[in-house]
Amino acid sequence: MFRATGTKLCSEMQKQKMGTLYKILAGDVQFKNKAAVKDSAIVSVFGNDWKSELNAWYATEVLAKLDAADKKAAQGTLDRMIARLAITRYTNRELASFAAGGVHSIDAYAQADMKQKAADFIAENGKPAFDTHVAAEAKNANWDAATVDAFKKAASA
Repeated sequence: MFRATGTKLCSEMQKQKMGTLYKILAGDVQFKNKAAVKDSAIVSVFGNDWKSELNAWYATEVLAKLDAADKKAAQGTLDRMIARLAITRYTNRELASFAAGGVHSIDAYAQADMKQKAADFIAENGKPAFDTHVAAEAKNANWDAATVDAFKKAASA
């Protein structure tokens, strides 16, 4: 009896959590003290899996209630909100240099730049110094072990 109630309560809390996240992304509500809506703030408040949780919530709570013609437009709106938020990971200088191919390619340019800088760092300081540096920066960036390993592999290639 309590397990079913607890599960239902957790489900309702998840709905409220994702509903709030959607309202923040849409600009309907703000963080406390009007803090900036940035990727890092969203991750710290809603966790690393916020994108998958938001997409699952959106599919069941919003898209399920729409007819087929409106589903594509609604999904496009959510995708634009998430893409707009992804841009907040970069500084103005990075955006100026990475946006040369258009907004949609900022992440690709940033990844290529990171790989090039990593290769330069390895050539200048060596692999052990690179591993130490990546471990420290990964901790600051909240990277999980899989992301760190993938970056090290890509940088060494």
